[in-house]
Amino acid sequence: MGEPQQEGLNEEGFAEDWKGEHKRVIMYSGCRDDQTSADATIGGGHVGAMSWAFLETMRTYGNQTYIQVLQNTRGLLKQRYTQIPQLSVGDMMDLNQPFYV
Repeated sequence: MGEPQQEGLNEEGFAEDWKGEHKRVIMYSGCRDDQTSADATIGGGHVGAMSWAFLETMRTYGNQTYIQVLQNTRGLLKQRYTQIPQLSVGDMMDLNQPFYV
């Protein structure tokens, strides 16, 4: 038998506790689960490929929606890498609303 779970630390307890927090969770990840995110050397510096593409998208396009940020980041990465960035959200939301940092 495994070790006893501390209250609130198991997956079910966490999900129940988290629901009461009323916080919005939004995550852009570097790739799909079956891929690996690339490291890159861009402009002489070492950086994650997705981080570079995300920041370049923000600089180039300015005001965008959540989905436009994802699409534009994917477009930049597609020119050099095979990884496909993903967007995950913790609750239902309109991805066509303006992206805020």
